[in-house]
Order: sequence, then structure tokens, then C-alpha cells
Amino acid sequence: FQKRPASKVRNFSALTGWVLGSSSRSATKFSSLASTSSGAAVNSEGAPLVSIVSIVSMFVDKWQPHSFQSFNAKIETDGIQVSHRPSSIKLKVNCFRLVFEAPIFHYHYDLDGEAAATATRNPPEERRLLEAVWSELEGKLSVFCLRLPGHIFSPTGFVEGFKISKRIGSKDFSMIVSFHEKLSSTNGVASVVAQHIINQLASPARKVGRRMYKEHVAVDPGKSSMNTMHSLSVLHSYGLQSPLLLLDLMNRPVHEKTIIDVLRTVMPGVDIFQHSLDPEMRTEWLQCCVSATVVTVYNNRVYKIKKVHFDMTPESVFTMNRKGGADVNISLQYYVELFYACTVKYKSQPVLEAFPDKPSERVFLLPEFCHLIGTDEESNQKRLMETLKRLKASPQERFDAVLQAVGKDLKDDICAKWGCKLDKKPLMVEGRCLANEKWHVAFEEDQRFQVDEEGNFTRWLRHGLQDAREIENWLLIYPEMDEPVLDIWINSLRTTAQTGFKMALGEPIRLMCSDPRVELPELLQRHVIIGQTRFVLLMTPSNDSWKVYRLFKEWTCCQLPVPSQVIKSDTIRKRQSTGMILARIVQQMNAKSWGPLWHILPEEKETPVFEKFYRHPVMMLGINIYQTSGGHRWMALVASLNKACSQFYSGAKECTDSASLSVNLQNLFRDALLDFADNNDRQVPQHLVIYRGFVEDEDYPSLEVELKSLQAVLNVAAKQIREEYVPEITYIAVAKQDDMRIFSLRPDVANIANPESGTVVDDPKICSSTFPSFYAINQSTTKGTAVPAHFSVLKKPENMSMDFIQSLTYRLSLLYYNSNAAIRLPAPLMYAHRLAKFAGTVLRREPSNDLRLTLYYL
Repeated sequence: FQKRPASKVRNFSALTGWVLGSSSRSATKFSSLASTSSGAAVNSEGAPLVSIVSIVSMFVDKWQPHSFQSFNAKIETDGIQVSHRPSSIKLKVNCFRLVFEAPIFHYHYDLDGEAAATATRNPPEERRLLEAVWSELEGKLSVFCLRLPGHIFSPTGFVEGFKISKRIGSKDFSMIVSFHEKLSSTNGVASVVAQHIINQLASPARKVGRRMYKEHVAVDPGKSSMNTMHSLSVLHSYGLQSPLLLLDLMNRPVHEKTIIDVLRTVMPGVDIFQHSLDPEMRTEWLQCCVSATVVTVYNNRVYKIKKVHFDMTPESVFTMNRKGGADVNISLQYYVELFYACTVKYKSQPVLEAFPDKPSERVFLLPEFCHLIGTDEESNQKRLMETLKRLKASPQERFDAVLQAVGKDLKDDICAKWGCKLDKKPLMVEGRCLANEKWHVAFEEDQRFQVDEEGNFTRWLRHGLQDAREIENWLLIYPEMDEPVLDIWINSLRTTAQTGFKMALGEPIRLMCSDPRVELPELLQRHVIIGQTRFVLLMTPSNDSWKVYRLFKEWTCCQLPVPSQVIKSDTIRKRQSTGMILARIVQQMNAKSWGPLWHILPEEKETPVFEKFYRHPVMMLGINIYQTSGGHRWMALVASLNKACSQFYSGAKECTDSASLSVNLQNLFRDALLDFADNNDRQVPQHLVIYRGFVEDEDYPSLEVELKSLQAVLNVAAKQIREEYVPEITYIAVAKQDDMRIFSLRPDVANIANPESGTVVDDPKICSSTFPSFYAINQSTTKGTAVPAHFSVLKKPENMSMDFIQSLTYRLSLLYYNSNAAIRLPAPLMYAHRLAKFAGTVLRREPSNDLRLTLYYL
């Protein structure tokens, strides 16, 4: 692909900084980093970098904690800091204080004896022993909860140490309990107390995955919805020295169709039970079922699917546990007929395994009795609108539902037993709005327009592009049914490209394709010329469109790398919003052809803080790992290559284990650095801002490994530069899922509303974690309740303030080319998420490196 003029790419060529030693890309492949024979990463001495995984993966500690008092403290007068903070605003969140008015007594316990010999190394065995002495513990402590191993907490007054002896089978063991301390808070190891109380508050709701469902209401598929406590968890606030109850509510509709019916709709005319012969069929089953939430209509119980057993049928036998009786072996078919009077219709269906309530149990289900929970795309329009109305509850409705749940639905008698009190008033926090910092969307050098208060700039999109591409030699593949409207549609597309975006779009080479699944590979091999064909656009009928899309993308992204786009035939026949549809297609074609659409600038000129930040080359990175329904993990890395952060390197690789994850990350990062240098007169970035998504609590130790892997690449680059190359790193983790909801107070419009686009909250009451963190609502939400993103800054230069990071994050949220407004996440991370999912679910193989400088996955 031809490169753009420097005035348009806004690169770092005019800046001063460290320069990569050679001007030849082949000579700067970091040969000391990647072995061409095996693909394994090595360090400057030739030792494999894979060894870093075996050493660092055992590291379980975290970075040095930051105290919340210093989050916003000034560090250096010449540092990167926002000179003026917007005025604070009052906001409410779905958190409620759990105030302990009585002390908690902390005891230690030890298990001794022959039966307890292996219990300390075997948690299930330890639980079995604890169950055996449970009644004796209740006699001594009355109310208590445990934290394995070795901790007991109770609100009961001080109890002298005691010993309980028991025999299990032919083996004896004893439990020795001793008093340890009296606590006034539930922080640290005692955090289990607050979580235990909150779990009891939600009873009789049953926890399935992250959500808690009320299962006592009968379900009518297609008409009912499951009332779910979307989240009921504890948040420990060091700013308040008391735990917080975090509560969120939502309704999830039950599909009218069973899993069998859904799969038959997705694959019409195909025997969906031929999964043993067709790998594609197995993939469809896995994508539909694994991690899905279902309800069994014969008993209204909710389950989350763990696995699909293709080697089992309704006639397979399992062991059923009977309370107070002996276990029996029984087939699934006979079980549902005996206990629920249900007749099994499909004898060849596979068996689903769900996550059990207890680790010692296994739960098996039959797909024909399972209805998916969630939105149903096959619903008729009227019912779909009713469903969306229930799902997209307004902020006021959601807020009222949360207050009602706290006031009526939660059983607060457990609080009296533990000497605590649940404050029924939602927590008030302070935030501020970054949208007051005026931003402009810029196309060409003389075309710039203000982004409105909602972070939207749709009305300015017909003013050109930052870099309009010239696409002359391109292919259009279409079905015979679209031939009558083809001339009109092509002329409209070319006119929109020229008049609306100043983009030269030539006449395409037209290729008719009657049966895409059979003819498409041959057509592509015959007509796509690598290096000459600039674009391939495919029109496909709605039937079987997903399989055709996957086949087409596998060829154009892997085997014959060329930017491509798929359009359903129904789209070109629409009479409504035709101009908007054509504009989106033109934008997609330009973005996929290495042509940035826009960039973001301040209202007048760069503020001193951003001017200083961009004084040296900077690279913004997004890193994400996506796990498919089959358990395969795909890593994607997307990195900015120019000053405007409007052109990107994109790479994706499959990770089979922790070692390959580290090596793949190093290889992707190396290639990104090389492309950055190629695009900026051999200069390399002196500051890296890395957004890592989507992180859960258990992922933090592995992030330390990732950071060390990136640092190893920089160490090798420093030897190539032959200077002291030590770029600054800002490493920000973005939570995968967070149930915090933030509400704005608007007495003049409505009592409760969504916060404005650009709202940031870093109040220590809810952001007092080990690392500096903040919640950001970058997007404007007009329907439903806004979902904030949670950012934790794990590493940053000392002279960079949190205010600047928050402002930068909002600015990057305006650079996602699939949206004409600010989005929830910064653009590099959103691109990485989309690429990882695209590679794992569509391509299922590594994309061609020839497309690394294009946004081919949009």
C-alpha cells in the first residue's frame, strides 16, 4: 500500500528522538530477539526469552501499592499534569454502606489426626472435614463463617479455645480452635465476612455465574423474563473503612425457542445432529451453548453451560445423588420422564454439562428442554421492542429498582445476627466532566469541527477524510438476484465517495457468483492479484450469510491478503437511510485501505500538557486476549503509528499456553516497533501508553509477566539503537466486567439521569484499590443506563498525573472508526478486542502479515 504525504499522516518525522540504527527493515528485524529457525524469542545473549515465563510466572506479588491519599497530589511542577481541573459534580452510585456496630471475633483453627493428614493441601477434603464438625461449631459459636484455610469469624462474644474430635470412617481427626483477635472492620482476611453477609441477604435468589436469579416464578418462554440481580457483591472501600454492598438489577428475557430450535434456525436444511461427522457443526454447537445461560422449563432452574458432550446422548447413564438414600445409576432420558413427565424427542442430541452449585457435583441437561436467556433476534418486531424496553431501563427506573431491592427484597435479619446495619441510602460520590474540554474532529488540514457535548460528530462526516484513498482496481462479487439494481447502486456508491468524502472510487470488476460456498474460492484465486487488487467487496444473500462471510474472510485475510468488505443483499435494497448506509460503506473501504478517517484536536491549540506529551514520539497500544467457545485463546495487539493516533499496526496470534503468550506478545510488539520506525524516519517511541483489557482480579500476576516480556523487547531494541533507550511506560488495566452504575442528579429535567459523556469518577470511596483507578463514562447513552469502564493504572511515570491519563483516555475514545461518537473504551483497546474476536471466531487462523497496517477486521 502506498504511503501518505507527511502533512496528512501527522507523523513524528520532524521530532527529535532515538533513531533505529538501520534504514532497511530487513536489517532491523531484531535478529537477536526472534529466531528465524524456531520462532522462539531470544535475548541479546542468545538465550531464549521463553525462560522469562518459567521464572516470572511464579511471581505472585503485585507492584508497590499506592496510597489513595496521593492519587491527585502534585509530584513535579514540570510534569505532565492538567493545569485546570473541571469543577466537581455530585453523583450517586449503586453502592450501600454496610456498617458494623459490633466487633468481629477472629479465631484460628488447626486440623490434626490421620484423616486430616492431607486436608491442608486438598481444599475439597478440608471442606468435607469441616462439614463433619459443623454442628459442634454451631453449638460453640452460634453464628460464624469460615475462610479456608485456618480462619473462623463470629459475632458471638469471646469464646475460650476448644477442641472437637471426630471419626470419619475408620480415621480420627480433631479440630483445635483458638482465639486470635477482635476486629473493628472487615478489611483484609476478614473481607469474607462481608461477602458472607451479602450472600445471605440475597437469599433465596440463586447465584449462576455472576448473576443471582429468582427461580420461584414460573417461566413462559417467549413471553416471560427472568428477574435477575445482575450483581450483588461486596466492594471494600478504604476511603470509608467499611465495606460497600454493590447491587445492580436487570431483566433478561427467555427465548421462545429451545437450543435445538435456535440451531435449526441458524443452519436451515441441515441435520444438526451430525456433529460427529461435521467439524463446522460442532463449532456451531459450541458457540451457541458454551458459557450461555439457560432455563429448564420443567423446573424453572437457571444454569450456565460449561461444556458440550458430543460423546453422550439422552440414553447415557449418570449417577444420581439421592438425599438420605443410596446413589443410583439412571439415564437422562429416564430421569426427565420419571421426575418431570417429559418425553425426549431427539435421541441423537448431545448432552450439556452445567456449572454445579457444589464442586463435588455434576449437572447434565438435554438441549431440547433448555431455553436461552437473553435477547432473541428471531422475535417478531413487536415483541422485540417490548423486550428492549425491559432491558433498556431508564436511569430513573433502574435506580428505583435498586432502591426497592435494598428496601424490600433483601433479608436484613442476617445483619442483626452479625451486629451490622445496611444503610439504605445510595452512596454519594464526586466526579467531573471532561467534555467541557472542547475537542474538534479534524479531517483535512483546513477542515475541523467541534465535537458536541454528547461526544458526537455525525453531522460533520460529509466534510472529507483525513486521508482519502484512491481505489481503482477493485472487485465486486454479487449474486444473480442483485444484477437488476447493481448499476444504480454502484453509481450511488461512487458518487457518495467522490462528493461526500473526496475519495476516488473507480469502476469495479464485476463477478457474478451463484453459489458462494462453491464458487467463491475459485473466483478469488482467478481474479485477485496480490499487490494490484486494492479491494474486494462481496454481496451475499441473507441465507447462509455467516458461513459465506467466514469463508470469504479466510481467503481475503489469510490466503489472498487484500482488504475486503461483506454486504448483505438486503442492505442495498433498503429505501430508508440509504445515504447513511452508503456513507458507512465508503468509510469502511477507506479505513481498510490504510486511509485514516479523522483525528482529534483541541479547540484552539494543544494545551501545554499535551504539547509536552507529544514533544517526543508516543505510541498508544491496546492488548486484549479473547477466548473462544472451544477454549482457544487469541491475543491481539494494536499500536498507533502516527502523531494523530489515526493509523495503526494490527497483529493477532493464537496462544496455546503461557509460554506462547509471552513469546507472541514479544513478536507482535517487535513488529509494531519496526512499523513505527518505518513510518517515522526510523524513530522509535519514547513513551508507551498501554491499555490492557479485559482484566479480572486473578489476571494481575500474569500482567507482571506481560510487562517484563515487553521490557525484554525494549532491551533488545536499545542494543540496536546503541544508546540508552529507556522509554517511559504507562500500563493501564481495564476491567472485563464491572457492575458499578453511576447516576447524575438532574432536578431540572429528571431526578435521575445518565452522566454526560466524558464523566470521570476517581472518588476514594469507590476507587480506593491497590492501584490508582477511576471510572469513566466516555460514551453518551440515550437509551438505557450508562455502563462505566473501570481503569486501574498499574504503572506510570512519576511526573504524569491521573488527570492527564483520564483526559487522554477520553480523547482516544473519539478515534474508533466504527462509531461517529465517543465510545466506552479507548480506540486502540477496542480495535484489539475486535481483532482478537475476529481472528478467533471468523478466521480461526493467523491473519496475513501483509494486512497488518490496515483495519481489515472492522
